[in-house]
Amino acid sequence: MTDIRSLLPLLLGILVVFQPAINRHIMDERGLGFAIVLNHSVLFVLAMVTLGAFFALGDRVPDLVRPRFTGGINWWYVIPGFISFTLTALVPLAISSVGAVA
Repeated sequence: MTDIRSLLPLLLGILVVFQPAINRHIMDERGLGFAIVLNHSVLFVLAMVTLGAFFALGDRVPDLVRPRFTGGINWWYVIPGFISFTLTALVPLAISSVGAVA
């Protein structure tokens, strides 16, 4: 039987192709602003549900994924969020002309 973790790269590869393609369709129908707000609203809700699950599960959550809210926040912690925003906004434009859906 195949270990599910060995299929993870394939699944992620499929998602990397389909997510911008779907965003492009949303952008064509509703506009880029709508696509960005929709994507990040869904991301926020899922992040809050995940955080709630981590708190509800307590010590049953592995140390690797358990949130630690001690200490301060460095300024550069926000960089991945800016990169995510940029990718959500610009990849649908790029993939439509050179990517898998061209």
